Amino acid sequence: MGKIIFMTDVLNIFLGGQEVEEQTIFGCSHSSLADWVMTTCNCLTALFVILAIFVLWKRKSLRKRIISHLMPCALAVFVLGVVLYFVGFWHEGTANNWLACAFRSITASMEMFVSESELIEVQEACKNDMLYMLLFATTHFLAICISAAFILHILGIRAISYLKMRMTWWKQERDLYVFLDLSQESVNLAKDIYNTRKCDNRFRIVFVKTPMEESHLERFSFSHILSFADSRNETIEELMGINALLTYSRKSITIGMDERAWKETVGLNNLRRYIKKCTGKIRFFCLSPNEENNINTAVALSKRYEKYKDACVVICRANHDSITESFASPNLKFVDSANLAVMELKKDVAYQPVSFVRPDTKTGVATKPFRSIIIGFGETGFEVFRFLYEFSSFVGKDTEENPFYCDIIDPKAQQIENSLYLHCPTVEEKEEKEKNANVPPRSHFITFHSGTVESNRRLIVEQIETTDYIVVCTDNEKENLSIGITLLNLAYKYRPYSEKLAIFIGINDNREYKKAQEIAKFYNECGRKDKEGHLYEFTIIPFGAKQQLFTYKNIIEDDILNKAKDFYFEYQKTSNLLGADKAYDCAADKDTEWNDRRKGKKLNVDKGLWNKNELTQKEAQDMANAWHIQTKLYLVGACCYCKDNEYKCVAKERHAQLYGCIEFVTQKLLVRMEEARKCEEDFKKSHEFILEQVAAYEHEHNVPAGEYQTLFENLAKCEHLRWNASNRLLGYRTFENATSNDKHYLQKTHACMVPYEELLANEVLRDTIKYDYNTILVSMKGANI
Repeated sequence: MGKIIFMTDVLNIFLGGQEVEEQTIFGCSHSSLADWVMTTCNCLTALFVILAIFVLWKRKSLRKRIISHLMPCALAVFVLGVVLYFVGFWHEGTANNWLACAFRSITASMEMFVSESELIEVQEACKNDMLYMLLFATTHFLAICISAAFILHILGIRAISYLKMRMTWWKQERDLYVFLDLSQESVNLAKDIYNTRKCDNRFRIVFVKTPMEESHLERFSFSHILSFADSRNETIEELMGINALLTYSRKSITIGMDERAWKETVGLNNLRRYIKKCTGKIRFFCLSPNEENNINTAVALSKRYEKYKDACVVICRANHDSITESFASPNLKFVDSANLAVMELKKDVAYQPVSFVRPDTKTGVATKPFRSIIIGFGETGFEVFRFLYEFSSFVGKDTEENPFYCDIIDPKAQQIENSLYLHCPTVEEKEEKEKNANVPPRSHFITFHSGTVESNRRLIVEQIETTDYIVVCTDNEKENLSIGITLLNLAYKYRPYSEKLAIFIGINDNREYKKAQEIAKFYNECGRKDKEGHLYEFTIIPFGAKQQLFTYKNIIEDDILNKAKDFYFEYQKTSNLLGADKAYDCAADKDTEWNDRRKGKKLNVDKGLWNKNELTQKEAQDMANAWHIQTKLYLVGACCYCKDNEYKCVAKERHAQLYGCIEFVTQKLLVRMEEARKCEEDFKKSHEFILEQVAAYEHEHNVPAGEYQTLFENLAKCEHLRWNASNRLLGYRTFENATSNDKHYLQKTHACMVPYEELLANEVLRDTIKYDYNTILVSMKGANI
């Protein structure tokens, strides 16, 4: 050690021109050159620290990477501390005792991470050395930074959330999204909101942890700290990744809480103060799997923030039933996850029944029956049945209504059959009427089978030869995939290659869904031809994952509602002019037109329940019609949504031809209705007039006589069949002995719920067919809706 000091002293004499009076460990004592070098090093170190802080502030991914690698960083700093302290402690009693010096160095190095320094025990030569002290100070600074990062990782999101909400002093123009649980549905939606709006800083996402949730975040203990600090804590990592705030509620929010209960029991004072500072739109989300808790919380929030009106909306996850319908209001909306899952099938025409009935595009009819099997009739299974029952309503090649077959397999088959017919009695009535009719053939065959797939194996083997559409949606998601693959293998054994088959697997969990996608990809993309070159068109399609359902487009923008508004707005433009009474002008935009109808159907009046039922029925038709656009276009060969580019070109040309015809006819009809109103003529022959105008168009454009008449008449029949099926599922019945277009929304009866032929035979009801043609017009016009 003496030799090192002597050599550095000689070097300093040579460089500085004078002998060094102080002893230093590395020879970096005070001299003009040494001071200049150290000043430069200090500046560079300070600049590096500032740049590092700036980069960490701007680059979230780097921060996340450092947090996930805290242990290697801490180990490196610890080793550097041990080395520095070993050099510093090598004097007095430990100068020649390396074991004692090592123990002292390790202990002192560990104390660095709790902001303790043993500088006073370090030999004077080290204290006088500028390089040593720079390394010593930098090492201690890094140790404190690592400790701070560790603590922030444990308490960071909650501490930062508290400070951000507490220190918001003035009002800010930003939207607020508040999630009342930490469920995967909420996290999925929050991530999609962040990804959709990350270029726009005018929003904030807040999560509220409630006592109802069982979580490892419940207690604050040492084991809690360790688990919280675990880099595998996905939920917290996901919240930090989207800059979300997290706060805690002392008690769950329930209906009937007064102001005192809100302040003293629930807490959330910071959140309530923060809400007042945000002047944008406020959205509360209750999306946990606990439906009862969701409803209680959602109703309480909607009542508390009712004065905000449209600026505040509560979105609650719950099944659509009479209970949720009674609570629904403009500022309280309900989201049914089963309905959202089936909506994924409605959106794609390739997954609709029309793709499996071999439509004759020249006449607009189905040439084969639609056959389906539903395995598992829970919430999703019921929504699948509603979808298939309504969207499989076509005119048959040789029948007025194309046959619909549906076999339902469930361990509680008898119970769910009774439940279905209790809520939709006319579905059963239609079945019974067809069974007892003397004129075959029947059009609807709905059969319930008690048990499982295994216990119904003979039925499965028998039906797999002809079934077009299979949906597996039992409560066991892993079993769903296994059943789907089993059915696929059976199809290869018993089904002709020319018959298309789709097997839909209901899977809600994101991880299971990804696994199912990989398996489906293998079966769907693997070569499916036999040695003779025949292609087997059998596919597996997983659906219903949370990450697909709970998205910004589905929940915030409400894609379903927007499409329904588009359809209704376009429909009203002509429907308002088709009535016998004086027409009124359509609103300037779709939202106003939609809201005007809702305002006209007030609930707080004598006919409140009547208005509610009427509004529900009409809005349901608009939503169904929005998705049925593709169905009608595919039925006539004018759907441009297919992947085949050659087919798209043909479809565009076909669409232009048919749209030109229906637009021509509608304009002629509007002119005729206007003339009738001016002359106060009771014009009831709109159907005959429409057929005459179609014939005139055929003549002018050299279309074979009767071709378009047959096509559009079949489309009108198809729309009437769909409308009837939809109303039956809503519980409506035929208005018996009606003398006009009568309807009773309390008894749920409607005069038009009769076969198309009966409409034609009734002079009064026949005039309503013009509205079916108006729906066809909007469907042709709305190909891009």
